[in-house]
Order: sequence, then C-alpha cells, then structure tokens
Amino acid sequence: MSSLAGHAKITRAALAMLAADGRVAGSVLDPARVTARVLSRDILDLLTLGHWRDPAQCRHFMRRFDGQGGREAYDEAVAWIRSRAAGAARVLARHGAPSQALGDALHAVQDSFAPGHAEREAANGPFPGAIRRIRRYAGADKAGHAEGDAAWRGAGADGLSDAGRHAARASCDLLRLIDEAAATGGDPAPDGFESFRRKWLAASPALSGERDDPIAFLRRF
Repeated sequence: MSSLAGHAKITRAALAMLAADGRVAGSVLDPARVTARVLSRDILDLLTLGHWRDPAQCRHFMRRFDGQGGREAYDEAVAWIRSRAAGAARVLARHGAPSQALGDALHAVQDSFAPGHAEREAANGPFPGAIRRIRRYAGADKAGHAEGDAAWRGAGADGLSDAGRHAARASCDLLRLIDEAAATGGDPAPDGFESFRRKWLAASPALSGERDDPIAFLRRF
C-alpha cells in the first residue's frame, strides 16, 4: 500500500465512502487535495532520505534500524498517527483545509495494511487481523517489499483486494474522526481514537517487545 498508486487508489476509495455516508462535507472531501497530502509523505521522505533514517520509520509503520522491537515500533507509529490526526483536526477547524498532518495520518494507517510494512493475523470477517509483526526497511525484512506494496490490487470492480478495502475503510473512519474533532474545534476524543485503534490497528499478543540482540543484529545487516 505504500506505492503512490496504491495510496492514491485507497484514499479516493475512502473519500467516496465518506461522501456516500452523507454526514461530512467540505474540503475534507476534496479528492485532489487530500490525495496530494497523502502522497506527499513518500515524496518528502524520498527527498530528505527519510526512508533510510530512524526518525521517519514510524511515518510508514515500520521499525527503526537500531534494533527496535516490534512493540516499541507499534507504539511509536500509533502515537504518530494520533498526533497527526489531532494536528489535522486543528488545521481543519481553523482554516477549513486538508493539511500535511492529515496526509501523514492517513499514509501511516494505509501502510499498516501493506505486508511489506506490517504482518497481520488472518482477517476476522469484515475486520482486519491484528498486527503481529512490524518489518524493517533493510536486510531480510526488505525482501518482497515492492510485492507487498502491491497487495492493495484486486480483481473486483473497485480494483481493491480485501487488504486494500480494509485500508480504505480504516482511512474513511479516520477522516470521519478528524472531521468530527474539527467540528468541535478540538482534538480527536481519546475514547474515539482508542476505538479506532482497536478496530483497525489492534496489536496481536504475538507482537514481540524484544529488541534485536546487538551482535545478531549487526550480522544480519
């Protein structure tokens, strides 16, 4: 899902779902502007070499290169999404415009559904499986990254796979949460974001909290 084409397709699908819902109107539904903000995250990190630096890994739901454990990476990525969603709501409330913060939050959520970024348990009916492993953009973890980024493609009429639809529905829910927070001029309610996390970003009990052994880590990379 982290390919530009995948992010664009998923974001447009999410906006279509939100528009069909009929409860949200205005600039948060502007497909061109919102999609541009989502794609900008990859472009900015390419220009600044962020894809290869520790601080940027949470922006793409991945582990840092310093031996970071999966649970720490998960907490860091979820905190990034929450902070950027809150920032997006504030900008939307004050200026009525989609911000880079909104694109950042959506981008990271969508990346969590890409097998090259995070591995999930089997889906539970209409809901995605819990996150059981977070990958690193290096070494053996990087193998198959491009193929994983194409996992959003499907043969259905909407062109999305089950994982792609989950990413679109999660994006739709996050957009709704941001819009509701903007309507009150405040941050997304803690219970509202926690409900979103449990539904779309749940952590599996199997998600390891162990850091990589320093010697084994160096041998791998």
